[in-house]
Amino acid sequence: MSPYIGKVELSRQLVLAAIIGRVPLLRCIQKNSEVFQNTASPIQDVPQWLAYQLHRPCRQRTPSPGGLKRRREGMMGLHYNSSAARALEPDVVRHDRLAMAALDPFDPVFSEALQRLAQAFVATHQAEPRIAALFATEQRWLLCHAALGAHFRTGGIGRGLTRPVLVEMSDRYAIASRNTVHAFIDEALKYDFVRLVTLRRPGGHHRFVPSPKVIGMLAHWYGLHFEALDVIDGGSRASLFRADADNLLLQMQPDVADGLLAAPGIRNSGPLYATFSRVDAGGLIMDRLFGGIDVTIPATLDRYETDITSISSLASFAGLSRAHVSRKLSAAEAAGGVGWSGLRGRSPLWISHDFRRQYAQTQATKLSILDDAFSRALAVRAEAS
Repeated sequence: MSPYIGKVELSRQLVLAAIIGRVPLLRCIQKNSEVFQNTASPIQDVPQWLAYQLHRPCRQRTPSPGGLKRRREGMMGLHYNSSAARALEPDVVRHDRLAMAALDPFDPVFSEALQRLAQAFVATHQAEPRIAALFATEQRWLLCHAALGAHFRTGGIGRGLTRPVLVEMSDRYAIASRNTVHAFIDEALKYDFVRLVTLRRPGGHHRFVPSPKVIGMLAHWYGLHFEALDVIDGGSRASLFRADADNLLLQMQPDVADGLLAAPGIRNSGPLYATFSRVDAGGLIMDRLFGGIDVTIPATLDRYETDITSISSLASFAGLSRAHVSRKLSAAEAAGGVGWSGLRGRSPLWISHDFRRQYAQTQATKLSILDDAFSRALAVRAEAS
């Protein structure tokens, strides 16, 4: 058996383990990424890892809203007692499709949700480019969620967000240097993304709160992801969230921030994904690439054609120089992640299967974190009522 075929078979086993409910979804996605990204490492340990996961003790089920019964282990992943029990639970559709994204990012329904989400990110940038720039790189995106998590963790009344708090969170999760964190806060103050609410007292620190436009953008960001989840399983998360966004944000954001900051599937998404995610507007460029996949053109075995035909137009869209975008595309081309159907910069750009898989896995991990946090928030609200 060739190494690649062996990896495909192990990947299939991992996904099936997630679908039958004996291994948490996010663990399978993470392990699947390790199998394919580290091509030089032996893969014999994966069956032992899978066997351990399949036989590890499971916690008892606890009720959740809507009459659905779920069993969780830690923050990440969902389990189900048996395939017979799962057949009675409507939310299994969502978990099956997110699990399959770990192996096949082109499941038709998941692909539709993924493309809609990418196109929504692009539209958001075009409508609010300044505030969308807060999420321009993975580092800034993580700092934003850390800051918003700190704010909402104390009830959203201005007690939780200070420079030392954000520096400590950045150090804990290895996001950025202290100087970068302070520069990030200074920029947020300059553009009215955060506001000073208390002057520093002796022995104390300045405290900040997000501005209303940032809170509005956060609610919009949640809504886009819930719409994508609703496409997958026909749910109604987006309407439920928007009907009570203020209260749900208060409950969800600390949970979501912790999940995003700690999830390996977010921080280690693969080399092709990292080529863009760690540079200015790199996330936006990826959203434009994947949102622009031409679904009218049948995909070949290893590439998917987009509607992008010019480096200049892509650079203009992202607000970057043509030279900067050209360098990033060249790096991705050298790694086999993208290419041109004909003349470079004068023909449709294509995306490789591996690049699409890394992007899809990251989105699947994020959607799972958000959906789990939403379910917990609804459960808290149901108990309170």
